[in-house]
Amino acid sequence: MQFSVTDTNVEALKAKKSAVILGYMKDEFINFIVPDYIRKEVVLNKGYWSRYYCIYNLAHQFLLSCSDDVQILSVGCGLDTMPFNLFKSFKEQYNRTNFSIFECDLKSVVTQKVKFISSHSKLEETIASQSEEVNVGPDHIKTNRYSLFDVDLNDIGYLQKQLEKFGFDPE
Repeated sequence: MQFSVTDTNVEALKAKKSAVILGYMKDEFINFIVPDYIRKEVVLNKGYWSRYYCIYNLAHQFLLSCSDDVQILSVGCGLDTMPFNLFKSFKEQYNRTNFSIFECDLKSVVTQKVKFISSHSKLEETIASQSEEVNVGPDHIKTNRYSLFDVDLNDIGYLQKQLEKFGFDPE
């Protein structure tokens, strides 16, 4: 049996949903991305929780430490829900929206994530400021604080063009 790199994305999301269902962590957005549920073994639930906890808390602490506007670039973002959770958490807990998240992945993954986001108003509302229009195309999403676009890491020139096109500031 052969797996592609995009298959690992789906398996990780199923493990995350299992951990959420069993109470290891909270993620109100996972149901929009992963409709079905497959119970995973305890070791997988704990492993996914520890991975998510470390990465989420690292991003959370970084954002808390910055008073200026900052950017997060997630290369190979998959269908992860972390941006939605960070935006919601910072708005509710700290009334802060002084950060932008740029996500990029293979075109097939981005196209799938665009469909999920544009199909659920709660996801769109979370990534956009109030009354902001969300720019959605078949292979991208752009708001003032969130961008999702395709990249090919075999073509660094294309990556640079995409980062520039979607407003990423390398400084």
